[in-house]
Amino acid sequence: MFRKSILTLLILAPLAQAEEANRSSLMSVYTQVVAHNSEMAAARENYLARQEGVPQARAELLPQVALEADAGNRRSDRHNVEERSGSLYRLTLNQPLFDASRWFTFKAAQAESEQAELDFSAFQQQLILRTAEAYFNTLLTEDNLAATKAELRAFERQLRQTRQSFDAGLSDQNDVLSAQASFDRANANLIDSQRRSDDAYQALMRLTGQAQPPLIGIRHSLPVVAPVPNQVEPWVDQALSQNLRLRASQSQLKVAEQTLRSSKAEHLPTLNLALGYAEGDSDLMDNPSHFGQRAGNQRDSSVMVQFKLPIFSGGGTSSRVRQASHRLDQSEYDQTSLQREVVERSRNAFRAVNSDVEQVRARRQTIISSQGSLKATEAGYEVGNRNIVDILDAQRDLYNAVRDYNIARYGYILNGLRLKLEAGSLNPGDLQSLAQFLKPDYDPDKDFLPADLARQG
Repeated sequence: MFRKSILTLLILAPLAQAEEANRSSLMSVYTQVVAHNSEMAAARENYLARQEGVPQARAELLPQVALEADAGNRRSDRHNVEERSGSLYRLTLNQPLFDASRWFTFKAAQAESEQAELDFSAFQQQLILRTAEAYFNTLLTEDNLAATKAELRAFERQLRQTRQSFDAGLSDQNDVLSAQASFDRANANLIDSQRRSDDAYQALMRLTGQAQPPLIGIRHSLPVVAPVPNQVEPWVDQALSQNLRLRASQSQLKVAEQTLRSSKAEHLPTLNLALGYAEGDSDLMDNPSHFGQRAGNQRDSSVMVQFKLPIFSGGGTSSRVRQASHRLDQSEYDQTSLQREVVERSRNAFRAVNSDVEQVRARRQTIISSQGSLKATEAGYEVGNRNIVDILDAQRDLYNAVRDYNIARYGYILNGLRLKLEAGSLNPGDLQSLAQFLKPDYDPDKDFLPADLARQG
C-alpha cells in the first residue's frame, strides 16, 4: 500500500538533504525513519515471515515426492565365509485427493496473509503519525523555549528598571522583590524548557536512529481550516470501511472461521493417492531384517488409493473444535470492541480538529489582547494607577498566551493527521503537503510569534 510512495521518498531523500544543508526537514526525517527505524525493520520481517504461511499450507495440498536409498552388507562364517552386499532405491509420490482439513487450513493461511499485509500497512500509517508527532513536538518545544527566553529578557529588563527606580527612591523594596521573584521563576522555566527541547531531539534520534541537526520550522501562514467534509458522519463511515486496524481485525475473523472449519473437518474421511516404485535387493525390499538369506534383485511398482476415516482420537479433535470455536467468539468480540473504538476515536479527532481551528483563532486574538493589556498596564504604571505586580502579571499572561497559541497550532496539525489515520487515508503525501509550508530560514527566537504580532509587540 505504501511501497511506491516510500520508494519515491527514499530516492529523493539525498536530494532533499542536500538542499537543506545542515537543517532537517519533515520529509528528510521521515525518509530516515523509513530507512533506519528498527521497529519498521522488525515489522517488515514479521510481515514477510507471516507471508510464508501460504506456501507452507499450499504445500500440504500438493504432491509429496520422496527418494529413499538403503544399502546393506552381510558376512557369515558358520561353515564357509560368505559376504554379500545389496542396495535398494525407492521412489514414492503421495497426492491428497480429498482432505478438507488441509484445504481450510490453506484458506486460513490466505486470510492470515491478508491480515499480515493490513497490519504492516497500519504500522506504516502509525509510523507516519509518530514521525509527525516527534517532529512537531520538537518544534513546539523550540518555540516554547524561545518564548521563555523572551519572557526572561522581559523580566530581566523589568528587574533592572525596578532596581533603578528603587535606587532613585521612586519605588520600594517590595517592587524589587516581586520583580526578582518573576525573574527567578522565568529562569527556572527556561531550564525546564531547555530540557524538554533536548528530550524532544532525543526522541527524534531514537525514531530515526541518528542525531538530528536543527529542524526547519513551519510558517504561521499554514491554512487553519475545518476538515472537508465538515460533517462527522462521513468520516465515521469512511473509518468503518477503510480503517486499516479494523480491516485487519476482519481478516483475523476470517482466519478464526477457517481454522474452525479446519478443526471440524478432522472428523471427515481423507482420500490419498500413493504411487511407488522400488528397485534393488529382494531381501531389502521384502524383509530387511533377513537380508543376506537369499540373493537377487527385483523391481516393484504400486498404485494405491488410501481411504482413512477417523473414528476416535482420544477427544483431541473435539477439543480442537471447541478451542477454535472460542477463538472465533473472541475474534468477534475483539472486532466489536475495535469498531466502537474506531468510531469514538474518529468522532474525537473530528471534534479536535474543529476545536483547534477555533482555538488557533482565539489564542491569536488572546495574544493581541494581552499585548494591548500590557501596554495599558505600563501606561498606568507610569502615571501611578498600576503597580509593578500588575505589569509582571500582564507580561506573564502575554507569554502564556504565546505558548497556548503554539500548542493550538501544532495540535491542529497533529489532530488533522490523527483524523486521517482513523479514516484509513493517512499516507506520506500528507507529510509532503505539510512540508510545503516549511520555512527554511525559520528561527524560533524570531518566529515563535507571527510576524505581524511580533511587530505589534
